[in-house]
Amino acid sequence: MDKQIRDFTDLEVWNESHQFVLKIYKLSSNFPQEEKYGLTSQIRRAGVSIPLNIAEGYGRYHYKDKNKFFYQARGSLKEVQSLLLIAKDLKYLSKESVEQVWCQAKT
Repeated sequence: MDKQIRDFTDLEVWNESHQFVLKIYKLSSNFPQEEKYGLTSQIRRAGVSIPLNIAEGYGRYHYKDKNKFFYQARGSLKEVQSLLLIAKDLKYLSKESVEQVWCQAKT
């Protein structure tokens, strides 16, 4: 019998996105100091937006409201993917580290 979902923290997708954000924070901690208010901040905010939108969508009662937030979470995921490519091209991240996180970000 499957585990009953009582809150957003019981959602597998929320837990995966939470772990994804922790990886993004770890990866971005090595970005240059001059990127603190630029790329570092942007990739972290986009990453955090993923589980936040999933949680908010879970809390909505109408399916259209839920879907709106779930779509926003997916959009934030794509934003993170784009920012990972920028960080790789700027040589802030290795190709291997981006590929590792990229695999987790596949939707």
